Amino acid sequence: MRKIILYTSIFVLAMVFYACKEAPKKEAENPGEIEKIVPEEIEVSQLDLINDEIIEKPNSPNGYYKRAMYYKSVFDFPKALEDINRALKVTPKAAELNYAKGDILFNKAGADQDPKLYESAVVYLKEAIEIDSTHTNALIVLARINMGIPNLEEAMRKLDQAIRNDVYNSESYFWKGMVFMLKGEVEKAASSYQTAIELDAYNIKAFNHLGLIYADKFDPVALDYYNSALAIDPDNFEVLRNKGLHLKDMEDYTGAIETFNILVAEDQTYAEGYYNIGNTYIAMYRDDMSKLSKDTTMSQAIAYFEQAVIAFPEYTNAIYNIGHVYDFKGEKAKAKEYYLKVLEIDENNKLALDALNK
Repeated sequence: MRKIILYTSIFVLAMVFYACKEAPKKEAENPGEIEKIVPEEIEVSQLDLINDEIIEKPNSPNGYYKRAMYYKSVFDFPKALEDINRALKVTPKAAELNYAKGDILFNKAGADQDPKLYESAVVYLKEAIEIDSTHTNALIVLARINMGIPNLEEAMRKLDQAIRNDVYNSESYFWKGMVFMLKGEVEKAASSYQTAIELDAYNIKAFNHLGLIYADKFDPVALDYYNSALAIDPDNFEVLRNKGLHLKDMEDYTGAIETFNILVAEDQTYAEGYYNIGNTYIAMYRDDMSKLSKDTTMSQAIAYFEQAVIAFPEYTNAIYNIGHVYDFKGEKAKAKEYYLKVLEIDENNKLALDALNK
């Protein structure tokens, strides 16, 4: 039974759609120094102060730049573009402003699933590098775009150039690790992630991806990396998910369910969380259990798969798994009902077709 149930893969490479968090630096004293500003995170409470600055200095790019960064941080990319365009109108040859527009377009391309926006992003990122050949962040984003094409050799060249410009930049090594992963060079990827952590002990993404590498080998060391990431950000959704999947694979079912429950408590519409709890109950099933334990385990699995379907009515994997549990219990009519529901959504679903044919 455990081999037939659909499981969610633990090894997921989230390649180009990481949100960038950037460190604040000192504001330029005048518009002519805008190229010295680097991206900064803007707190929501600061928006009024930024608006006041724009009113006070309408001919300075600084306020528009700050507001663009704020809108980017809340994923309002159209407004972010409006403000970065205003800033560029004042100071068109500022490397940081060109990078900022390229980065906003890059993030909007991911959010909108619009590949054409990547082409627009490249124009501004290349302009930033033309103005300032040492602009590490622009090189990293260009590398990420090349990862998506994919042109992995060009991505690696961009990252190597970024490292030559700033040998202590943790993000360059992290993304180099991602390129190695895409090339199937796992040991080199692990080395790059480790270097990223040595340069920045708060690089959560590097801890998470080292966890994924070890989890893929069913190595308990993965848990150390996930826990290190969670020590930095206890509520990190992706790390908690990956930790839960690893605990399930290591047969720590209680720990896995506790971890997934944290996620569904935070987001009660998180369908995959319920689905993973259902799968964990299936993984717990043993032939030598008492009849009561078997019935309880299967009932719990069904209940959580049903919760997943409530959260996402077209979740075919969850619907199929409900049918499969009923099938295993010998309730063939009930099982058939759910297999047919799968086919109503996906008429070519091979698992449901095969189950019905049997």
